[in-house]
Amino acid sequence: LKGIQGIDVSRYQEKINWNKIDVSEIEFVFIKATEGQNFKDRNFKSNWKIIYHTKAHMTYNLLISLW
Repeated sequence: LKGIQGIDVSRYQEKINWNKIDVSEIEFVFIKATEGQNFKDRNFKSNWKIIYHTKAHMTYNLLISLW
């Protein structure tokens, strides 16, 4: 059983070598955009530009509660 294949990327992965990833084999890519009120992921724009034209892209914003 293969299941759903996908990846989650953010600044923690540093620069991703997208040439090594077979995007035809994955069904989603979560790309971190922001965290909290002021943080913007420094790799978001470059990751988005590369993966945007595939069927697999999504973005997410991480909300941090102070309550």
